[in-house]
Amino acid sequence: MIGISKKNEGMLYYFYMMSDGEITHNEEKLFEKICVELGITESEKQEIISSCNDILDFNRASIENVLCGKSKSKKVMEIAEGFLSAFNGSSDSFYSSFETYEHESEDKLTRIIWNMINLGYADEHFTDEEKRIVKHFVKKWNIKEEIYFELIDIADTMLALEKQREWLLSTYSKGKKRNEKEKKIDKATNELLSDVKITIKELSM
Repeated sequence: MIGISKKNEGMLYYFYMMSDGEITHNEEKLFEKICVELGITESEKQEIISSCNDILDFNRASIENVLCGKSKSKKVMEIAEGFLSAFNGSSDSFYSSFETYEHESEDKLTRIIWNMINLGYADEHFTDEEKRIVKHFVKKWNIKEEIYFELIDIADTMLALEKQREWLLSTYSKGKKRNEKEKKIDKATNELLSDVKITIKELSM
């Protein structure tokens, strides 16, 4: 049975972060956190990063098309497919693991979509490239539209809370009042993250 391995999932995230032309510090921090959650070791993470960087010659559109498996360049697709298949050390290709999504649970696929949305918002700008890639997998994996929009709404609210935090830190000097306001923002953010976990958990029932 072909499934989405943790290495393939890690590569998906890293290619996705590369799709808008740069990887920000916030994206790197979130990627690191996701790797820990997936049980990806430091050496595996570095191998993923090194492997992805080896094809940085692709332009933005190529990266997007490679991720979605629809590049117009046969040569680009053959190189990427062969490279990624070799990296994973098996005949199961990078693409086939995402094509055979029926072997994966709805909650796992939704978690991957949430991670991608979260990475997209990490630099405070969910780019057109990132949106198209996420929507591609939402459609391919038959993720319910209402679930997708719920995750987008939560990400929008979390971004607004983060901007509120930035304003707070730049406006108020250190002290009890600022700490209390920041705690309220932390509480609201944690409640939203809890909502995401509940939504994903409910899909496994």
